[in-house]
Amino acid sequence: MSAQRALNSAEIDKLKAQIKDIQTAMFTTQALNGDLHTRPMAALQMDPDGTMWFFTYKESNKVEEIKQNNRVALGFSDPGSEAYVATSGLAEEVFD
Repeated sequence: MSAQRALNSAEIDKLKAQIKDIQTAMFTTQALNGDLHTRPMAALQMDPDGTMWFFTYKESNKVEEIKQNNRVALGFSDPGSEAYVATSGLAEEVFD
């Protein structure tokens, strides 16, 4: 198993610039049986440290999958500007 490297501030700024006009991310989780599940989700906010925020129902399948394996992948696409960005990270459930 490998450790995930955190983005530095220049990389975070570059990522923010690349996705600033893209409203929807393709959010991928992994089921217990290894299947990958991808769904579109509204990318709500990106914090200065690179944390991205998404809303979902707490009873959703994706939340259960994240509880079992919190590694996720995100894809952003804007064919009009030919912007395509993929990143991965760790997800956690937060209640506010």
